[in-house]
Amino acid sequence: MASAQSGTDEPVLCILNAADVLAMNADELRTELQHRSLDCTSLTKPALQAALLANIGVFTVPPPAADVNPVTPKPKLWTIYEYYM
Repeated sequence: MASAQSGTDEPVLCILNAADVLAMNADELRTELQHRSLDCTSLTKPALQAALLANIGVFTVPPPAADVNPVTPKPKLWTIYEYYM
């Protein structure tokens, strides 16, 4: 869903909701973000969606960092020698 254009060179921003943003492809998301003067270079589609959702007020805080499930260390395995010592 690209922004509508008026008779001038100024883009007219569409009123979007979360369903509209989630239905857009990556090119449409980039176009909307560029119309809103937001940097969208080298963003993945989920990041583009998050940026646009934040811009329209769906997110009030930034989305979580990429490493949301850090690797937990494995428990120490005892050798037979260590077990009986």
